[in-house]
Amino acid sequence: MHPGKFWNQQVGTDKDFLNLPSLPKGLELLRAVIATKVPVSILTSTGGGKYHYTIAQEKLAWLERHEIKIPVCFCLNTACMASFSL
Repeated sequence: MHPGKFWNQQVGTDKDFLNLPSLPKGLELLRAVIATKVPVSILTSTGGGKYHYTIAQEKLAWLERHEIKIPVCFCLNTACMASFSL
């Protein structure tokens, strides 16, 4: 599915970001990176607009549910995210 279509289906729905499944071995990989003690954080987008706060809260709750405790930076869109990339 095209990322834009996925995003449009998720925004404003009932806790769909909170209920997203993790990628196969994704949590295992993330926990292995965290275990190295190398500073790491998550850069993610909320798409901005009226759902910014709701989506941010759902994503934080998803991380908490999976016991992922690292800093998270929320951008309004992918253009904003580009300013953080190396």
